[in-house]
Amino acid sequence: MNTKKNVIPQVRTITRYGTGSVILFNYAESPTETILEGDSVQTGSHDTFLSRFALSYGMTNWINKFSYSIHFKHIIAIVAMFASFCANAQENWHNCNCDTPIYYRICESGKDYQVKCKFLINKPLDKCIDIFCNAENHTKWIYNCIESRTLKTDSTSGIFRNIIEAPFFMKDREAFVEYKVTHNDDGSITITNICLPDYRPRNDKYERITRLKATYIFSSKGKNSTEVDYFTETGGPANLPDFLLHIFLCKSTMQTIENLNKMN
Repeated sequence: MNTKKNVIPQVRTITRYGTGSVILFNYAESPTETILEGDSVQTGSHDTFLSRFALSYGMTNWINKFSYSIHFKHIIAIVAMFASFCANAQENWHNCNCDTPIYYRICESGKDYQVKCKFLINKPLDKCIDIFCNAENHTKWIYNCIESRTLKTDSTSGIFRNIIEAPFFMKDREAFVEYKVTHNDDGSITITNICLPDYRPRNDKYERITRLKATYIFSSKGKNSTEVDYFTETGGPANLPDFLLHIFLCKSTMQTIENLNKMN
């Protein structure tokens, strides 16, 4: 337990799949005064909050008076609102200003990036799943993918290897990725891609992609239309200038979407 006086409250935000945030905070003054610990979870589009609080034994008199004058549920509501404000303030999403709304942000590490967007593919749902799970198709739609091969597959998962062409002064990127297919209760289908950095021994010819997680949620919008909610977090070089960020995160995503709609 932290027993130092005048400890500054700390707020930490972790975003999962672009739709929810976990806010963790701690506040402490001294063992005989107020100790407040808690966490609040914000998920989904309806901003549902779950809050838990632990108040120490031996609170100061003003805290006791305050708790008599305000019902405990009001305290929860106030802290939940504060947590929501902190989460939104730390979003820092940048608009790519493309034809399809695409947003990106730089993670706290400075060398990890997140991208999110929603777009339509002019194909039926089952055709979209086929395209995404068949690695031999990847060179036709993934931006700068020059080689792709399926290494393992079954009805709901598989592993593929992709080579992504990099600018001439950099090595091409090699990625081993495991995908999983989940059928959701609402009829949508989720495909999750997670890279396997040590699936095969490293090849000096390529730069191994070691940090990648992508989620695609496919929802049928008619006989020949599918809506895709896309969110990814990927590693990359730190401190990229804006024009390279736009190519790395925006142009690549936009070109991939356009390629998908051009496929037969």
